[in-house]
Amino acid sequence: MKKKIAYILSFYLMFLFYKLYSVDQTSLNNGYEYFINIFGMLDFTNQKQFVWNVIFWLTPQLPLILLFSDYFERNVISNCSVLVYRYSSKSHIMTRNVIGLVVQSVLVMLLQLVITLVIGGMYRIPIWNIDLKLLLAVASWMLYLTFIIIVINIFSLFCNSIYIVIGMLLSTWLQLFVMSVNDKHIFRYLPVNGGLQYIKNGQQFVENTISGSVSIGWSIIIILLGVVLVKKKKDYV
Repeated sequence: MKKKIAYILSFYLMFLFYKLYSVDQTSLNNGYEYFINIFGMLDFTNQKQFVWNVIFWLTPQLPLILLFSDYFERNVISNCSVLVYRYSSKSHIMTRNVIGLVVQSVLVMLLQLVITLVIGGMYRIPIWNIDLKLLLAVASWMLYLTFIIIVINIFSLFCNSIYIVIGMLLSTWLQLFVMSVNDKHIFRYLPVNGGLQYIKNGQQFVENTISGSVSIGWSIIIILLGVVLVKKKKDYV
């Protein structure tokens, strides 16, 4: 596990240094602009660069996915007999593990933010200009990633998590592709919208004001669906 964490941290640091090297740092005037540039901005304008733009948008999400995509496999499926012996209710088992997953995910996201801010400070970006807009953007980003992790782990009870992760990445790419070629209002409510604070689909970036609401709405739907599926499943193995 320690080696896995070291590899993931090294991977993220390489991405962060490259990202800062490739952007105009003088254009980042506060913590909000810095955060959006690293985590929440996607350019749909250049279709030839679409795949690379999506990869760069997904990369900051990968550390959390790589760390926690198999959380239920490690803590529910692998210890099924012990958990059933200790707790008589499936709901108790799932609630306990969902809370544990969310708490650990939030702690890792906060650590990732601290690392990102420290690196930004090394490049003399005025990251400490913190306002409500930045806090809301951070909350929206954390909600979206929590939603992704919960989805992966709920469905990992029925299929190997690696296949769920691959399916999630392909689904994300497909949603983004649909949004890039069709700007109908209804597509703003796709799950992927929860991770987009700014979208460039024209000459300028447009703020996505509903990203947090989209994450909350889809999280509620997935959790309720997960409860139904878990109750119908006879066992975890």
